Amino acid sequence: MKKNIIHDNIIFSMQTSGGISYYWAEIQKRLIREIENSLLIYEGHNNNIFVGYAHEIKKLNLFTGRLFAHIPFFLRKIPSPSLFHSSYYRISLQKDVYNITTVHDFIHEYYPYAFPFYEREIEKWHKRTAILQSYGIICVSENTKRDLLRFYPKASDKEIEVIYHAAHEGYKPLHKPKEDLSQSFPEISNKTYILYVGSRAPYKNFPVALSITKNLPSLSLVVVGGGDFSAEEKRLLQDIQDRVYHYQGLSIEKLNMLYNNALCLVYPSFYEGFGIPPLEAMQAGCPVVVSYSSSLPEVVGEAGILCNPENEGEFVEGVRALLNNPGIRLSMKEKGFAQAQKFSWEKTFQKTLAFYERVWRKIQNDHA
Repeated sequence: MKKNIIHDNIIFSMQTSGGISYYWAEIQKRLIREIENSLLIYEGHNNNIFVGYAHEIKKLNLFTGRLFAHIPFFLRKIPSPSLFHSSYYRISLQKDVYNITTVHDFIHEYYPYAFPFYEREIEKWHKRTAILQSYGIICVSENTKRDLLRFYPKASDKEIEVIYHAAHEGYKPLHKPKEDLSQSFPEISNKTYILYVGSRAPYKNFPVALSITKNLPSLSLVVVGGGDFSAEEKRLLQDIQDRVYHYQGLSIEKLNMLYNNALCLVYPSFYEGFGIPPLEAMQAGCPVVVSYSSSLPEVVGEAGILCNPENEGEFVEGVRALLNNPGIRLSMKEKGFAQAQKFSWEKTFQKTLAFYERVWRKIQNDHA
């Protein structure tokens, strides 16, 4: 019996960019190459920057937007039999339509105080509904799978697969990194700096980066993204503000320059579902000093310096070792290249396609 693959692109209407949108676009653009005749995609008008990845796909219009994202059930009738894979925690209740859900993390469960009450409860409700109504579940790391079974032990009877994410191919070593940095970031071209990339939500543990900078006066701190500094952050960095540089809205090309020239990436997060910045850094030849919490040891392996996120001193000493010993830095750089090669979007896609087939075989066996 032939199956249809149904993709629900609600994430593109919820974000203009973002890690989940990027993941979904990378899967989708490859999927049309393999199963175009049985693939249907539901998508409404949006301004997502990744939509162009799969511009040749025939899409079926659907009412979307943030309001409809709050409805966990896909309301439009779709052909069956089908595998229905939503980009963000929606399910179909139709007969002969079998849901697949990708679970990215459990941040809302572990750090509820970091989110407004309404957002937190809606997110948890959607996730719970999708998990319990899905036939197959994709987790982005072994740690996320452990969290899944901790919070939803009933999911243990479902088909579950760990499928890692990857980094954009634009993160790579440059031929003349110093020259590129001098042209695009002249203000830091003669600085030795550590790099911090991404959100500065409480669980991201950003104050550790400030502590490193305060304890190592020869270093500057380059912060990328995360919005404007809060009043509390400005207070914390007051005595080092002449050594802190903040950039937002950088292209992949510009961020790659920063990775190529940094002493290291500092990533002290308490919790990550996967953690793409350390992978980007390793792929670009930038050593990483990261927490040994949640999924980060899976991403970094033995290629980085792993520290206790509760212990700022470990991070300071890890960075100091790279600063004082070029041999250690070179070794970490080479190990990072090797570790990064274990991940690719093509691997992610092939494993996703294989999971579709595995789930479909299980469905047929269960209904035989």
